[in-house]
Amino acid sequence: MERLQSRIIPAGPRLSLLDALVSIALPHSYGVLDLSSQVLAEALEITRVELEAYVLLPLGEEAAISYASGRIVVRHELIADAIVDICIEDRYDLAGAVRRVVRAAAARISRSGYTAGLGSLAYISSRIEDLPELALAAADAAIEAAPDRLSYRTFKSSVLRGFKRTRDAAAIGESSLSLLQDADNSSQARSFLTEWGVVEGMLGNFGRNAVLAGIALQDSPALGRIRESGCHLPLSGLLLALRRLQEAEPDPDLLAGLAAVSVVARQLSRGIVTTWLRDAERLVERNEVPFPSLRDGSAVDRGLRAGLLVARARLERPFPPQLPRMDFSFRELREFVRG
Repeated sequence: MERLQSRIIPAGPRLSLLDALVSIALPHSYGVLDLSSQVLAEALEITRVELEAYVLLPLGEEAAISYASGRIVVRHELIADAIVDICIEDRYDLAGAVRRVVRAAAARISRSGYTAGLGSLAYISSRIEDLPELALAAADAAIEAAPDRLSYRTFKSSVLRGFKRTRDAAAIGESSLSLLQDADNSSQARSFLTEWGVVEGMLGNFGRNAVLAGIALQDSPALGRIRESGCHLPLSGLLLALRRLQEAEPDPDLLAGLAAVSVVARQLSRGIVTTWLRDAERLVERNEVPFPSLRDGSAVDRGLRAGLLVARARLERPFPPQLPRMDFSFRELREFVRG
């Protein structure tokens, strides 16, 4: 690594072969094996011909990297980990390295469209659980490359939440609402609202938590289609938020909402927070409130709407005006759950 640091790439912004090696090792160390020559060349600000001549061939001769099937990786995951560990000890600018790679991947997504390989690099912040500043550098780099892409804001909020910076995460939700007006973000809207709801719940704002989860689950073409993988978190959030609101100030409509959410969540039990589901069901049973049948869609809708209207009346503070309408209609969710 010391020798590679002294070997300057004779093109681009005069980075070294060590900079190139770290750009390859860093994603590999976090389980991302999708670095392509196109992304690496863009990250190093050189052409693919220059990359081959000045980076891949020299690093290959050093037996440092492997390049096959269009992917560039370090020879072994343990070597990638060792490179990152040495960089930490030597105070190498890992944040700069991750910014280069993420910006390049996010820029290619903006130009050419999303692919799983590019996505794993652009969203690598979600995999970095040990180094907060590195994770935030990766999240910020994606936003800098595509400031209008809502999902990058969602992932930054998740990173902040994971590192206990919950109020900063809530600020992301407030400041990013205008991006919901962009039709290109419709497929990302439900995840954004769900993440924001989780953050509000962590802050004890259970009225806001419930409303955001309810909007994330309601019928709305502007929010994209409901998918099973996107239901678990908002349903779990609703179970907790409505229960906490009921415990703070009992209301029969909150119990009706809890009964309806419980029925839907029980049908999708895999992925639902089990303890929250059972706590909600016990609370409903203790109060002798009937659970609606999924076959009676109107009863499920009435229960969900009743609970959410109480939550809306108890908002800890108003939402900005850009928040989607709270129609609280759940036909698509019911039909999806019933199969």
